[in-house]
Amino acid sequence: MEVTGLTINEFPNVRRRFIDQVRGALHAWEKYGYEAAQAAWMQRISESSGEDYAKRVWKRQTRTGMPPSLKNVLWGKLLYIRMVRGANDALYARLAERYNAVVEMKRTQGDFPAPSLPVEPIVRDHKSAEDAVFVLEWLGEYQSSAGTTDDVVMAQGTAFVYKRHNFLVTCDHVFEAKANVGSMEVPINYEAKEIVGKTLQLVHPVSRQTWPAKILYRNAQLDIAFVAFEDPPPPHRYFSSIDRPIDAREPGVLIGFPDYKSWNRPDFVDLRVINRTEPNKGMLSFTITGAGSIRPGNSGGPFVDANFRVAGVAQRGAYMGTGHDECLCFEIIDAHVAKWESGNGKAVAITNNDAEA
Repeated sequence: MEVTGLTINEFPNVRRRFIDQVRGALHAWEKYGYEAAQAAWMQRISESSGEDYAKRVWKRQTRTGMPPSLKNVLWGKLLYIRMVRGANDALYARLAERYNAVVEMKRTQGDFPAPSLPVEPIVRDHKSAEDAVFVLEWLGEYQSSAGTTDDVVMAQGTAFVYKRHNFLVTCDHVFEAKANVGSMEVPINYEAKEIVGKTLQLVHPVSRQTWPAKILYRNAQLDIAFVAFEDPPPPHRYFSSIDRPIDAREPGVLIGFPDYKSWNRPDFVDLRVINRTEPNKGMLSFTITGAGSIRPGNSGGPFVDANFRVAGVAQRGAYMGTGHDECLCFEIIDAHVAKWESGNGKAVAITNNDAEA
């Protein structure tokens, strides 16, 4: 269906031919340079000036009486795509980043008056996803008595940047470990008083860099936690969320760092949703194929749809062929983000009633 030049079948959109024209102009600029692309643009306008109005390349009047330059036409068309499809749209982001790249390249060669386009640094593919997932690891000394170190404990998981800069989601159980005290194995928590000299850091294996991190919020009941870089954060992208709950049998990708070794890049595992579940009251989850796909280190990683939008966070894996791997639905993540924000960015307690809401 089409209204005032926009298609409205599933969501407002521009015609495919409009997108193809923008892609073609960007390709010409990238391959042949701006001067050649501009000359070809002006030649097309001249050659079509005698055609019927509907077939002319440029139809509008301008104050100068001359058609606008190619850079201005591209800038305007891309802003139009942004207005129609939304600022976070992946197609707009890809085209806008290509435009900004050729403009910046042209600026390095001399004065080139052309505005850049606003682009949200959202994840849209495998490559950009690598700039939004990190290894979260901590280390500390366990002292059961003052001044005596019984064991050095550590744990590792995955964390991903979600909806904004410097806001990462992971699992609460990533902050749990076990200490060996004599012949006993003692469960321990990162924030326990027995842990001293502790460090918490985020690792980016692609760039081989590490940064100190801090905990913003933890909820053991629903196994979710929020962390952030200590200032200043490095450049990075972030994931957007899916616009509806993911359905059974839909394909998706599990991203994470199972059994992380130094500088291993993240795994991208193609899986499929089995079913939606409610393992605890108010805890909406979904199970995924491949029992054991969520392995130690995967916890806290995102499960994304075909457009790399977050559908949930990986929490529990199944082993020895029993049970299913489970991911917490993004709706629960968003509810707890809102709860954390309502506390003015401070850690807040979530009651059972809150979890059920």
